[in-house]
Amino acid sequence: MKKVILHFLTLFIITNIYSQGDWFLQNSGTTTLLYSIYFTTNTVGWMGVGTSDNTKHLRYTNDGGNTWSPVTTGITDTWTAMYFTSWDVGYLAGWNGNIVKVTYDSGTGKYIFTLLKNVSATLQDIYFVNSTTGWAVGSGGKIFKTINSGFTWNEQTSNTENPLYAVYFTDTNYGWAVGDNGTITHTTDGGTNWNLQSSPHSSWQYDVQFFDRNNG
Repeated sequence: MKKVILHFLTLFIITNIYSQGDWFLQNSGTTTLLYSIYFTTNTVGWMGVGTSDNTKHLRYTNDGGNTWSPVTTGITDTWTAMYFTSWDVGYLAGWNGNIVKVTYDSGTGKYIFTLLKNVSATLQDIYFVNSTTGWAVGSGGKIFKTINSGFTWNEQTSNTENPLYAVYFTDTNYGWAVGDNGTITHTTDGGTNWNLQSSPHSSWQYDVQFFDRNNG
């Protein structure tokens, strides 16, 4: 499921029940910035928000977004990005450089939030190509990779110092990251080597997605 970043002040979320149906507003339960949103099923979803209560930057719905409840993670951060590899396992990336793993405890019926790493970057996106391998990107052109479900993260050389806002991989080898000033950096070996690609413009690029290795 593709991540959506909302960079505006709003009380509502725009949703679409059917792919060719009408869009309508839902109440997010907050009047602060909405930074990220991710649904693991058609009813269960998560949302990263900006709030004056530093412990409740995360909201959760189990009714398709009709109602949203604040969630306390125990970790102070604004969750600018999130990605779930399954309905019960996910990852949060934060403004303060925190990477957190979300897991569901079937015994208690509650979600557990585990701080995996704090990196020296403002993180803007996180993406997993499978259950074990993922990347996080952010300020200063920083890229971090895990190959063990987030337990360790290693920094990669992006060949840019421009902030990176989004990352996407079609498989474990081919990926792209985009950011400020038209920055596009590309890898064909899982990030061991990143190479800058030319861009037809110098605008900020906030998202990227590819359908295969040649089209995106």
